[in-house]
Amino acid sequence: MEYNNSSRRRIGFFNTKNSNKNNFKKKCKQNNSIDKIEIGSLYFIDLGNDRGFKINGKRPCLIIRQVGETFVVLPLSKFRKKLHVSEVLIRKNQGNLKFDSIVKIGQIQTVNNTQILQKTGEVSVPVLEIVAKKLQNFYIHKLMIEIAKKEIRA
Repeated sequence: MEYNNSSRRRIGFFNTKNSNKNNFKKKCKQNNSIDKIEIGSLYFIDLGNDRGFKINGKRPCLIIRQVGETFVVLPLSKFRKKLHVSEVLIRKNQGNLKFDSIVKIGQIQTVNNTQILQKTGEVSVPVLEIVAKKLQNFYIHKLMIEIAKKEIRA
């Protein structure tokens, strides 16, 4: 899967440093029209307060697909010591991130455009290609295993 800068949609965001919390939320809702959100970029997204193993809270996410007014996103987490097979490393100098981070392929989520708060940066094309390959390998491989199990039972 190829990505290039000419196929990305441009977005204009506001400076939030001097605005208070209520103005920030209003501006986020006003500026997040679905025409402005760029696929393949990093955004701060409010993932809610779910329980269990699902990643939640306000955190950077990689937007990988638009489906109507919702977006399919991959949350990021701080890089520790090891990289799991379903994770992709993004260095802090790439997407205006504070820390080296990992894209959590196994934590794919769907969010509404009102949950998207602010653009943080962009990811390089080679990283997007790795994410696309890992997504394909992770989910298609799991599906093929389940199909094989069902065929054996039948």
